[in-house]
Amino acid sequence: MPSPPSQGVRKIETITESAFAPFGRILRHPGGRDRLYLDCAFGNARGSRKAMWINNPPQARFPVAIRRLEKHPFTPQAFLPMHESEYLAIACLSDERGDPIPSSLRAFRVTGPTSIVYSANVWHHGLLSFRADTNFVVLQSIAGRGDDVIHTFDSEIELHDD
Repeated sequence: MPSPPSQGVRKIETITESAFAPFGRILRHPGGRDRLYLDCAFGNARGSRKAMWINNPPQARFPVAIRRLEKHPFTPQAFLPMHESEYLAIACLSDERGDPIPSSLRAFRVTGPTSIVYSANVWHHGLLSFRADTNFVVLQSIAGRGDDVIHTFDSEIELHDD
């Protein structure tokens, strides 16, 4: 069976606050014993509840084929690694109809005890880890209706770790 057509190849870039800003925020504890408060509003959908769970994402195997993205219209979604880690955060912008713009897809290498928060309504791929034993605490509000919007591309976008 032939491979599906490709929408191009993307290189992985190191995450920075400015590069990730169109998609959300990165959080890094400044050190010391002070608490790092997450000043994110987690959802405003009527009847929503705060949810927290532990996620063990799949390990990245390169090249990675991206065919499916998700977004959460009512809430940001935060991923907090439970230990030192290295993982991929993959996101893209929306067009005027709210559909993902494949050419805007970016893949970020996140290292150390760095957490990410996708803004509400941002298209993103599930996290991919560089290790099989990486666990995250995930924070999100759940309304029970329309919490997850899924988009499947007609052709894949390849990620390369070069």
